Amino acid sequence: GKASYVVEIAIKAVDSSDLFLRVANLVAESKLPMLAINARKTRDHYELLNLTIEITEREELEHLIRKIRKIENVMDVTRTVK
Repeated sequence: GKASYVVEIAIKAVDSSDLFLRVANLVAESKLPMLAINARKTRDHYELLNLTIEITEREELEHLIRKIRKIENVMDVTRTVK
């Protein structure tokens, strides 16, 4: 098969109760394997979500990031390749 990459996506959002669920649902829809997800709130009331997924095509990642950016209250989405 194709080589796969493990990619971490960091999401910063204005405190939103359903962010975790919405991101998890997008990943599920994308059919990409999710290796880890964790959320924490910052002191200044932002929510930081870290998502680790496995991809084979860069396009899969771009597509997912575009969808995450459309979620209400999301301010920033960055990715780091492990």
